[in-house]
Amino acid sequence: MLWNLTPNQSVWTAVSRAVRTPALTEEGLRLNSQVIPPGTPANPTPLPAVVAVFGSHQFNSEDLLAYELGYRVQAAKNLSLDIATFYNSYSNLRTAEPGAPFVEGNPAPTDIVIPLVAGNKMSGGTYGVELFADWKVVPKWRLVGSYSYLQMDIHKNKDSQDPTADNPNGPQARVISGT
Repeated sequence: MLWNLTPNQSVWTAVSRAVRTPALTEEGLRLNSQVIPPGTPANPTPLPAVVAVFGSHQFNSEDLLAYELGYRVQAAKNLSLDIATFYNSYSNLRTAEPGAPFVEGNPAPTDIVIPLVAGNKMSGGTYGVELFADWKVVPKWRLVGSYSYLQMDIHKNKDSQDPTADNPNGPQARVISGT
């Protein structure tokens, strides 16, 4: 929704929902990501261990519910300023859940497979603010600047056994950018 407060000022808000449906690879994938040699501290067995990522038919869509609020002012004929704040709530994010190891190979066993199976056991939120300025100095010269602040709090659910880190950039990750 957009409200024009005056001819040169407006406020807007939005609530949006997005759903990412699973790709075919997330349902039927097998990706051998690492081989651990036999007789090592990580694999004391006499067979090599293959860490494999598997898709799952139980993998569900990932969901996003996004809230936004913004303000724009045309401060002068050649200058506009924007500020927008947002909060995004994520659920059913992809995890790699460990499965039961099994021996593989026919006729004789050739390796041990350590499976990581696609799951939906991560959720959390992001929030932040964006600032934007557009100044038309002269008709053929324009300066545009922006600043963005993003705070992430993405975490695995309590029942997840995914061995990877929760946040891509560490706990309570912050991303700041500007131009």
